[in-house]
Amino acid sequence: NEKKALFLYCHVIKNQMKAEVFAERYQEHFLEMQRRQTDLKNEESCRKYKPDIFLDLLQMYISPPPKAALNMDNFKIAEAQPNLAAARQILIRQYKHIDITRALTMLPESTKLGEVKDFLCQIIKDTTQQRRKNQIHKSLYQADHLQVKSKKISYQRDKLIISGNNVCYICDKKVGDCAFAYFPDQRIVHYGCTSLMHGQ
Repeated sequence: NEKKALFLYCHVIKNQMKAEVFAERYQEHFLEMQRRQTDLKNEESCRKYKPDIFLDLLQMYISPPPKAALNMDNFKIAEAQPNLAAARQILIRQYKHIDITRALTMLPESTKLGEVKDFLCQIIKDTTQQRRKNQIHKSLYQADHLQVKSKKISYQRDKLIISGNNVCYICDKKVGDCAFAYFPDQRIVHYGCTSLMHGQ
């Protein structure tokens, strides 16, 4: 399973980058399964994929399980030891894929603020940038809304009263009850005569 694979990458092969690549591919596979979920006849095959693979990776470095828990007793390898330096690197590089609250609770109580400073600073930076983007989008939306409202008020000010004396600008016949078009220069034209206005 995925935890056994993470254990092998983290504590047997001891290749952190390969462990992260595995987690990324696992996550991508999970998202793809989610997108296809409605097309799957067997929903259990979709639910078995967990979205918290990066928390599993983090846990593998902070508090690795004993070999027996992964049914790896037959492997001639030593019991894995915590690697907090690797865990901090995972936090910094993969924080967008990690539940921050759960990740912080997983860290040992002896963890000093300075040891996770880079991780926390990156989160604050991204949060601030996202908030600024949201404010800009909100301001643009409000400005656009005000512009539309202003145009609506402007158009509503213009009143057009058609009487029996109004005549078509093109054919010079009375408009009467016929459909007509009204132009910004206050010309009134039978709808049927508008095609004759090109070039005027």
